[in-house]
Parts: sequence; C-alpha cells; structure tokens
Amino acid sequence: MITTIVFDWDDTLTGDRVYLFAGVESLLRKLQKKNIRIHIVSTGCPSFTIKQTLQSNGITIPDDNIVGSVEMTNKFRTHNKSVALDNICKQEGITKDNIAFYDDKNENIQDALNAGYKNSFLVPQEPSKRFFQGISDKFDEGQEFRPMAARSADPMTNLINIIKNTPYWKTKSKFTFQVPTTVKLLQQAVDKFDAQLKQDPEQLFRELRDIALLRLGQRNLFYLFFEYNNRDPLTESLQKIFREADDPNDLANSRSYQTLCDDIWKENSLEVGAGLGRR
Repeated sequence: MITTIVFDWDDTLTGDRVYLFAGVESLLRKLQKKNIRIHIVSTGCPSFTIKQTLQSNGITIPDDNIVGSVEMTNKFRTHNKSVALDNICKQEGITKDNIAFYDDKNENIQDALNAGYKNSFLVPQEPSKRFFQGISDKFDEGQEFRPMAARSADPMTNLINIIKNTPYWKTKSKFTFQVPTTVKLLQQAVDKFDAQLKQDPEQLFRELRDIALLRLGQRNLFYLFFEYNNRDPLTESLQKIFREADDPNDLANSRSYQTLCDDIWKENSLEVGAGLGRR
C-alpha cells in the first residue's frame, strides 16, 4: 500500500523552479486530503527555493520532508537518491513498498529500482496535466501501483513489464475493456515463471515466443470472429515482436518492440504515467 510519495523537483513538478506544472497544485492538495505523505528530494535545487515556490502556491510541506541540493551534498554526501529514500523510510517508519517515487531522470529511477524501490516511475519531458491527473486517479480508484513503466536498460525487463501491465491492455482492447486473450496467456506464463523463481530470461522468452506465434498463426473464422473485439494493432505488435526477435538480445532491434515502448511513452497514463523509451 502506498502511503508516501516522493517527487523530484526540477522537470518533475516544475520546469523553472518558480511555476508548478499544470495539474501539480491540485494533485498535491488531493494527496494531502487523503493523508498521503509528500516528500521532495532534489539534487539540483536548494530546499528554500522549493519551500518558497510551494508556499507561493498555498501549499505547505513540512521542512523535514524537503531535501534539497545542499542536504544531498552535506548530509547524504551523494547524488544517489535511493539514500534519501532509505532515510524517508526510517523517518516515516515505513517499508520500501510503501513509497512511490517519481523522477525525470532514468538513472535516478534505475538507482531506486536497484535499491528495491519497485514503485519508481519515470516522468516524461514536460509532463501534462493528464499525467498528474493519472497519479490522482490511482488513489480515487484504488488501483495498484506497479513499476510497469519504469524504463530499464534491459529490453527483456521492459518486455515483461509491458506484458504484465494489465491497466494498459484494458485501455487498448476494443469494446470489451478486458485484457486481450493473447496478452492473458503471456501474463500467465510470466506469473508462472515468477512463481517458480526461474532466473533464465532466455527460457522465459522462448515460452512467450511459442505462445505468441501459436496465437498469431490461428486464422480460422471462429478465431477471427470472436477475437475481433479483443484485438488491436498494439496487441498484434506485441505478437509480432516474437517474429522479429529470436532471443532477448534481438529485442532492441525489433521495430514492434520500439512501437510498444514509444506508445507507452506517449500515453502518460498507464502505470501512473511513466514511459518506456529507446535505450
């Protein structure tokens, strides 16, 4: 359960340190009304500037919940924000699973993921009001926070995250608002792989490839008729990935893989709006 949200400052909540991005003020107010604890961690902006900007917008965050560039340098002696996240866990008496972390820099997200903060999300460039509304909606609808959209340097990790991203696939299905059947089968394979604690990504890739190519090869009238409403270009693109890639190392060169990554980047709404991009 997410009880605490940690935001970067520059290019995450504000583009110029003075004016908040559209949608930020309403998001912060709603989080406070829901008793979600808000922290800000910045390596590029001093805490007093952050406080002044928030106060000018009528928002108050406790001083202890704002870590600026000076504190990162003098107190933590590092630019690795996972150290500040560890401190927040101690301060709030929570675990890593209780934190959602947002940052516009991939290296900061990767540091957080490597440190065990699985609810870490990459913020797109010049995030839209819709992006911040997506975060707010998560609390209204009680949806699960999952790092499905955290950009990774490993294409296989990205592919697994794409497959497991149930909210995203529901928005892509035609008329039914259900996860397309092919995706369901791929999700089952990933879940089984996780449950058995297997560590061989190539084995999982082969299993996913077998499922996708078998489904893609079905062309009888029953399949076409009953699957029509549950198919879309992106589902087919997911299947086509496995025609373009023979193993995980080929993913980065798959045009269909890039199509999915690019779409997720543009959506700004799937797992609270983070995106995947090219390596």
